[in-house]
Amino acid sequence: MSPSLPRQARLSFPTLCLAVLGASFVAATANSQGIERDAAIISEQIANRVDAYIYKAGTRSKMEFRGTTLAARAVGTAKVVAEATRTAIEAEFRDLPQPGTLGPYTVYMLWAITPEGRGNALGVLELSRSGKAKIQTATPINGFAMIVTAEPHFMVSVPSMQVVMRNVAIEFNGRTQPITTLADRADYSRLVKLAPASKRPVQVEQAAYAVAIAEAADAATLAPGPLGTAKQALDAADAAWRAKSSAERRRAPELGRVAMQAGEDARIAAVRRAEELKRETAQKDAEAAQRLAEENARNAERAAALAAAEAQRAKSAEGEAARARAELLQRMNQVLPTRDTPRGLVAEMGGVLFATARATLESGARESLARLSGILSAYPALKLKIEGHTDNVGSEATNAKLSYERAIAVRDYLIGLGVPAPSIDVEGLGPSNPVADNDTAEGRARNRRVEVIVSGEGITPTVR
Repeated sequence: MSPSLPRQARLSFPTLCLAVLGASFVAATANSQGIERDAAIISEQIANRVDAYIYKAGTRSKMEFRGTTLAARAVGTAKVVAEATRTAIEAEFRDLPQPGTLGPYTVYMLWAITPEGRGNALGVLELSRSGKAKIQTATPINGFAMIVTAEPHFMVSVPSMQVVMRNVAIEFNGRTQPITTLADRADYSRLVKLAPASKRPVQVEQAAYAVAIAEAADAATLAPGPLGTAKQALDAADAAWRAKSSAERRRAPELGRVAMQAGEDARIAAVRRAEELKRETAQKDAEAAQRLAEENARNAERAAALAAAEAQRAKSAEGEAARARAELLQRMNQVLPTRDTPRGLVAEMGGVLFATARATLESGARESLARLSGILSAYPALKLKIEGHTDNVGSEATNAKLSYERAIAVRDYLIGLGVPAPSIDVEGLGPSNPVADNDTAEGRARNRRVEVIVSGEGITPTVR
């Protein structure tokens, strides 16, 4: 794709002029481009959030484009057709300023920004002299925001910071998701704008920018061969458009595209080499870390003595915890029958502490719970689980409901006595976990119970 722009798109800023071609070409500075990662998409140009629209397959939506402060008068509309495997877009724009008026830019690009902030190029806006453009394109993505950016050339791989338009839904089928960051975006604020040149093909200007961006990526050091190729291609394009022969001048756009591609190749080569150097540095760092680890290993013998001392302290702490657990078990056993289990200390409230077939606490149950809460108040880190149980007489649903209601009654009473509510969990188990034979009256009486399981800091189960 090779956009052609009218000469009005190549206005100059006197303080930023750059003689691009031949003897008048001066390379842009090495810091003319920087890739920002995970940068906020919200900027001075975009005061509001940018929404990604997740399109529902088989629907049609109408979107509106609104200009940012860079292109306040610009407007646009788009028809979006969501299909099973792709999303088709037909958009048109008007009142866009020529990109060269914004700085070192020659073209506008339409981007799809995923909810994760990844930019996907949808195409170039072929801008007319009057600031109008149309585009028909498609993407396999079904959820994205659309933005329009000004770019130095159309082979860029990530959006620039110069966002001139963003989309807003008018008629939409689907759901929205706000986007706050872009995974990658390019800052061309230090890329020097080209000086105007009559009848110079835009492709040659784009090639000059591509070479300058490669130099900004330190291609002179990291990829001198590809950069040299790109500069030669740029010189050839320069020579062609300056030639006296009209046939030779007609070759300039194509040669410019070749130089542009060569410039982008040089940038990519430089980026890859930089990544290789980064990996090499990481390898060296890993080797240094290995040497440090070996040195640390040599010190392990001295550290062993400290570890042994720490183990002894831990053993003492464990013994203290065991004593604390035994003490709590003894105190709880004075109130309710309590046993030590891997789950914790289990205090058992028999069914006689409730009215028959009801979840109402009898006076004896209330007295026991009051005494139990007094004990637990000295252990603020404890966790309680209250489980209701029944015998197998009656329906399973009725028993499950009754067991749960009894557990709730115990919980609510403990909360009323000052036990923190967040520390209590409740479950009704019905007849599913008997502790005695349901074939005897005595066994059924034992199975009609509520158990309070106490666990937490300081009472780690002693059963292994």
